[in-house]
Amino acid sequence: MKLLKVQRPLISAYLSGMVVFFLALIITLVMYTLNDRFQFKLVQKELVDLARIASKYVNTAEHQLLTKPEQTNNDFYRKIITPLVDIHNAVPDILYLYTMREIDKKIYYILDTANDNRLIKKEGLDKSLVMDIYEFDKSEDAFRNWLPTLHVGKIDIDDEFYLENGQYIISASVPIFDQNGGFFGLLGIDFNISLYEKNRQEILKIAFAVIFIALIISILIARKVYSISTKLEKTHAQLYLQAHTDFLTNAYNRRYFIELAEREINRSQRRPHTLSLLMIDIDYFKIINDKYGHLTGDKVLILLVKTIKKTMRKNDILARFGGEEFIMLLPDTELEKSVIFTKRLQKELSLLKVKSLEGESFNITVSIGISQFESKLDFDSWLNQADDAMYKAKESGRDQFKCYSLLE
Repeated sequence: MKLLKVQRPLISAYLSGMVVFFLALIITLVMYTLNDRFQFKLVQKELVDLARIASKYVNTAEHQLLTKPEQTNNDFYRKIITPLVDIHNAVPDILYLYTMREIDKKIYYILDTANDNRLIKKEGLDKSLVMDIYEFDKSEDAFRNWLPTLHVGKIDIDDEFYLENGQYIISASVPIFDQNGGFFGLLGIDFNISLYEKNRQEILKIAFAVIFIALIISILIARKVYSISTKLEKTHAQLYLQAHTDFLTNAYNRRYFIELAEREINRSQRRPHTLSLLMIDIDYFKIINDKYGHLTGDKVLILLVKTIKKTMRKNDILARFGGEEFIMLLPDTELEKSVIFTKRLQKELSLLKVKSLEGESFNITVSIGISQFESKLDFDSWLNQADDAMYKAKESGRDQFKCYSLLE
């Protein structure tokens, strides 16, 4: 029971903290994922818009005149590539801008801005000559649907970036059709999104920082919940004691004792077992109060209960029944064992010395009545038997016990 009382606040605190943390974690990850996808979609849209604009400057008739590698960078080549070079120079994040032509189901480079000496950023770029064939593996995922997508007039764009030479890159291809509406080739752009990836990493750091803060907050909430739960448990325990115990001695009160006793009687009727009832009365208690004062009388009551609790078993039930009267229920105890317990208790009390406020020492004795439960009895009848036996002990000189079943 005590372990459960400790665990309840811990479980409440743990669950509260975990709920807060996981909610924050899920919300942060969802927001990060949505933001990441949104930003990537914006980059893709920017790339598609650039590719469409650049494709407007492609003249298929002029492209058909470029048929040999040695034509690369001649005056005609430089004339038709100029608009593409201007676009490349205007957008620093373009890595490659080029056109390709399909001939007999093979793809060849035609224009490549990396070849032009007017290109501002041209260092380190791979250059392709006119009619350089583009070899690619049709079985690769990146190229399996590449040409079929372009043939039907759709733009092909990377769903994810790829890493090349330390740069994060996405590519877009815009289909180009000839005057007769047949598929001619494509305009391609490779776009450097390293800045996007840098921002993405920064946002990821922020996300981790938010998660860490959420963890700290969840720990603080868990500690607060634990504190509140512990206080509630203590308050509940205090209210329970106030409702079920005597405020002076901490023995059970009369009302709760009767409730417990009736439970034991019902249990004995379902599964027969022996029950003993002891009525205990302090001898000459009025004289003690008159001679030493009520504070000393209270001390006697407290010491008596402590002595009984030290002597009784864990499942025995002790209550203050009124004034100086106490009552005990001994479950699974026949008459002989009740007598043994009573003798042991009286021996413990005989060794007890009580000091008054003035320092005077005196002994206390008790008169005890014992009654064995019988199935034909109700609680009141059983109580009256123990009470009659206790009064018989008083009439016989006090400081002794009497068993109801042995009374004449």
